[in-house]
Amino acid sequence: MRWRRTAKVTSSPGLEEGWVGKLDYDVLTASGQSLGVLEILLRHDDVEICFCEITLGTFRRDVVRQWMTSPGEPLTGDCCAFSLQRRGVALALGCARPSLIPSRVSRQLREAVCGA
Repeated sequence: MRWRRTAKVTSSPGLEEGWVGKLDYDVLTASGQSLGVLEILLRHDDVEICFCEITLGTFRRDVVRQWMTSPGEPLTGDCCAFSLQRRGVALALGCARPSLIPSRVSRQLREAVCGA
């Protein structure tokens, strides 16, 4: 099953480097049905990816910063992986194909871990 995302984002724009909080968005099927909410939890030292309240991966914040500054090979966690696609940053959950993170969420993630 392929998944896609909505434009719904429950975070505020203009995040500063070191920001701690939650970025989230609805994950939808190709037909528009909701599969659940994907959360990117930013803590002081790590970034946690959760889907439907299940933790799929935890990354050190400095590792995410380094990857976002100079992405190469996918950044893999336990059950998820960040990758760079032609149109932006994507996230694969489990065995699913990578799907683009909404541009606003991707931008805010970059601002929070890398600065403006």
